[in-house]
Parts: sequence; structure tokens; C-alpha cells
Amino acid sequence: MKGTALILAGGGGKGAYEIGVWKAMREQGKDRQIAAVSGTSVGGLNGALFAQGDYEAAERIWLAISEEKILTPGRKNLLEGLSDLARNGIISEAADMLKEGAFTREGLIAIIRRELDVNRINDRQIPCYAACYNVTARLVDYINITGMRQNDMETILLATSALPGIFEPVKFGNSLYLDGGLGDNVPVRPLYNAGYRDFLIIHLGSRSLVDETDYPGAAIAQLIPSEDQGDFVTGTLDFSEEGARRRIRQGYEDGKKFFSISH
Repeated sequence: MKGTALILAGGGGKGAYEIGVWKAMREQGKDRQIAAVSGTSVGGLNGALFAQGDYEAAERIWLAISEEKILTPGRKNLLEGLSDLARNGIISEAADMLKEGAFTREGLIAIIRRELDVNRINDRQIPCYAACYNVTARLVDYINITGMRQNDMETILLATSALPGIFEPVKFGNSLYLDGGLGDNVPVRPLYNAGYRDFLIIHLGSRSLVDETDYPGAAIAQLIPSEDQGDFVTGTLDFSEEGARRRIRQGYEDGKKFFSISH
């Protein structure tokens, strides 16, 4: 396959970093080399915006982000309690606390319906895969949203970002889905299987590096944030405007260096 496949890692609020990298790509014309995109969780959402070709919408969303738009207000103490249990290794109690989603999706649904144009995505015909964890089959499904109807695309984008315990599982077809990061947070596989061999991976942490030997014949460039983007509470669940601005700025600076010096 000709062109570069863009892979966007998952990471909740840390996903603003990917928008900064995209800004650097645009300035240097690297975005025009992207022929397909694959993402997990927030990477799937950002990937859909990339497939739409609308950087302005992506920046607008992230600069106007707030906890209230993504998470139901007034539940932060519950979330902190969950994090405390997890840090102390009491995983079973943490799971029992949040078997159902603790937060609703109204804010994200509103953003998707306002900012994503299914016709533009389908007209551009850039393959765009979202990794979703199939709870029913206990494996990751890689679902191409390009060519889908609006309702189905919305469902898949909610599924790929359905953090367990935070949001309810999402039903699509005969299966229930949760956040794709449960099985594959850096989804190279669907585009490798589709024949792509040139990859650009945007990570949101330093622990998710892809082993290139898993993909024979592939050329893989991996961009890692130069500064830590935070943990589950201070990063993944940080949907503050301040955090988004900081991460966009960091992604932009890292991207400029990455593309001008190495690639």
C-alpha cells in the first residue's frame, strides 16, 4: 500500500497531545502523506477527525474541553476512591464499585454530533479503524468507520472510548464493547493486515513502544512524548482546558523536532 499509516494511541485527556503533533504535521506537509489511520479510545476519536481532514474542529474541541463535557459532574470523589483502591492493589473491590458506568456520555455524544461529518469522512475515503474490546468474544475488533452511517459511526466511537467502570459498555450488533485499550492500545495490526508497511505511531506514554519484529517488512517511526503526560487520574481523566492546552503545545513542539530532524 502507498502512503503512511497513522496510528494514534489511547489515553483519554492525554489525547490533546496528538492534536499538537497533527499541527506540526500540517505545517511540514506530513499530513498529506497519511493514507490511513487507526486509533484506540481517544485515538479513535482523533483519528475520525483526521479522516475528516478537519484540524480546526479538532483544535476547537480540545481547547473548549472540560470535565463537565466528558464526565458527569459531582462524581470526582467516587473516581478518587476507585483510584486509591487500585493503587493499593484492591482490584476486586474497585471493580465491584463500578460494575456499571459511573459517568454518562451525553457530553461526548454532543461533541461527536456537532463536529463529525460522516459525509466528509466517507467522501475522503481514508480508511479509519477504531479498536474496540469485544466483551462478548473477549478479543479486540478493529472496525473501519469509513463508509458507515452516522449512527453506527457514533456507536463505534463511543465503544472504542468506553473506559471500563467509567462508562457503560456499548452494544453494536450482537456484541458488547469496551475501550479498545483493554486489548490493543496501539492498533497497528488492522492496517498492517490491510497491506500498509510505512507507519507513524503517536504514543501518549513511554511504555507502549511497538516491537518492530512483530511486523516483518514494516518501517515504523514512533513518536514518544518528551514529558510525562500524567497517570490515570492526572492524565487519562484530565479533561481540563489547562491540561489540553499544555498537551497540545507539547505535542506541537515534539512534533516539530521529530519531523524536521529525524523524518
